[in-house]
Amino acid sequence: MKSSDQLGPESSDAKPKRGPKRMDPWQGNLGQFRGASPREAVTEAILDLVRRGELKPGMRLPSEPQLAEMSGISRTSVREAVRGLQSIGILEIRRGQGTFVSDISASSVIDAQMVMLLESRRALLDLTEVRKGIEPLIARLAAERAEESDVSALRLALSEMVASDDDRVRWRDAHLEFHSSLAGATQNVILMKVWGLIVLFLRDSPLVTTSHPANDGAIHQAILDAIESRDAEAAMAAMKL
Repeated sequence: MKSSDQLGPESSDAKPKRGPKRMDPWQGNLGQFRGASPREAVTEAILDLVRRGELKPGMRLPSEPQLAEMSGISRTSVREAVRGLQSIGILEIRRGQGTFVSDISASSVIDAQMVMLLESRRALLDLTEVRKGIEPLIARLAAERAEESDVSALRLALSEMVASDDDRVRWRDAHLEFHSSLAGATQNVILMKVWGLIVLFLRDSPLVTTSHPANDGAIHQAILDAIESRDAEAAMAAMKL
């Protein structure tokens, strides 16, 4: 007879291998809902919990039926919220295991919250106010601090804008590149980060038009000329046109 440590896999005494222990789901309160729709409400609640650290990377969320019961919101809306958060990398759906919080940084969550606002017309009106305040400052600092590499990047982006002609998507991309280069020319990391968040709206929002005024090229040329001349006042004035 074989000893216990010699039992082969055919032995009836052999114990079947167990899979990884299933992680218990997060237990908590989704809190108050302030979103404009049920889907947005669940999305906002989950994002807030992740941002505050109550939902940590690797934690498993309750099932969709459980989330629906916790929130009082339909399973369809919960499913849409979960799929939306998966698409921007906040949640990870593992087949046969459940939905988990992804390994993300705090800045990723903030960026994701910005992305979820993209369909809000009110947010775009707010964005217009922010741009009016921040872009003249960016132009002034760029005129004072731009390095030759920054000026070269601005020239390249402007030439692409002019060459795009009636190709609106190409123009939009070149336009955003011009302003991103302008933000980079400030040498101010906070302004660069803020502008990066603004670009999320300008690039991806379905409510942002890709059309542009006929004199747009001339306006951006005036900004570039002022920066090359180190004329901060002229750069600010051109930005306000």
